[in-house]
Amino acid sequence: MALGAAFYAANMSSSFKTRTIYGTDGYNFDIRVDLKNLNSDVEEPLEKGTTLFPYKTKLGSKKTLSFHYNDDFEASFYADVHGKGEELVTKFKVTGFKQAREDPKYKELGTPKITLVFRLNALGLIELVKAEAVYEETKMVEDKSASSKKDTKGTEEATKTESGEAQKSEGGENKATTESDETQSETTEKVLKPKTYHYPYTLTSESWIIGPGHMTEEQITQSKGLLSKIDQYEEEKKKLSKAKNTLESFIYRSREILEDEQFIQMSSEEEREKLSTLATENDDWLYSEEASKSRASEFTKKFNEMNGIAEKVQKRIEENEKRPKAVEKAQKLLNDLPEKLNQLKEDKPWIGESHFNTTWRMFNETSKWLEEKLDKQAELTITQDPAFTSDQLTKKVT
Repeated sequence: MALGAAFYAANMSSSFKTRTIYGTDGYNFDIRVDLKNLNSDVEEPLEKGTTLFPYKTKLGSKKTLSFHYNDDFEASFYADVHGKGEELVTKFKVTGFKQAREDPKYKELGTPKITLVFRLNALGLIELVKAEAVYEETKMVEDKSASSKKDTKGTEEATKTESGEAQKSEGGENKATTESDETQSETTEKVLKPKTYHYPYTLTSESWIIGPGHMTEEQITQSKGLLSKIDQYEEEKKKLSKAKNTLESFIYRSREILEDEQFIQMSSEEEREKLSTLATENDDWLYSEEASKSRASEFTKKFNEMNGIAEKVQKRIEENEKRPKAVEKAQKLLNDLPEKLNQLKEDKPWIGESHFNTTWRMFNETSKWLEEKLDKQAELTITQDPAFTSDQLTKKVT
């Protein structure tokens, strides 16, 4: 879905030009419509049904239904859901015929032609965009183009022929009479033809989006189980991606670690060789068939094995810098403590002897512990783990 949206946005973009990528959004099921009258006592029951939007009809398409009817009716749409049969998704109630029949303009016009225009919108929902009843009336009107003309000119000429001599003898007066007869106007006879008039009436409609039926308890349980599996799969996928990236990044970083001067100085040859070998082996393993089928735990295990070697050496490097400072500070504190305790005993004699005895005991234990650790540390090389850490010493003397 996200990929399709990206392609659609690229096609619409005015900021940059891309090669046009064509795609079609289509509905995944056949949609059938059933028409049924709402009033049970009508003379002509309405029982019509047809597949209006076939499988993969493009979203945004319009379809028209036309039929003759003169009473309120209902249009129910069913989606043929694969594996589940037909499910009611939308219902329309079309009314307004009673009002039309009571209107003098439409009262005597008979059964109208119904036109319904439905649209399958971008969300896959069905909309009724037009509901109209067209009433027809036929009247007899004059057909002007076919009107016959009665020409009396022939009769006039015949009369002139019979009375020709008389007209000549009578002179100019008869001549004037003849001219008047010749210009006598023609008479027209009307011809009628039928003409149909159309009177549209907008109907009222109500809609209900039904959607799939209510789920049973078993279906709810199955859906929850499926969603849980999807969540687990997605979580495992995230862990796998993270573990793989972590291992891959460390393999590349290990090459820099192996060339670091401090790392070389504070690590043994065996540790460097092992880390180098693991980096090479794991780099090859990453692109193997075995890795493509492995879980996140396997990637994590290989990372921990490599990181364990590097971390151990890194702690030596850190302790090599921090420990001498911590020892110097601790020794100064231990050297100054006897004098301070004696001075405190003189200045504050009310402090109980037991408190001083406890402090002296802790002083002696810490001094002995430090002396033993320093002796042990002196026996170790810089490539070995330290006998004690700076944090351990700080806790001892504070």
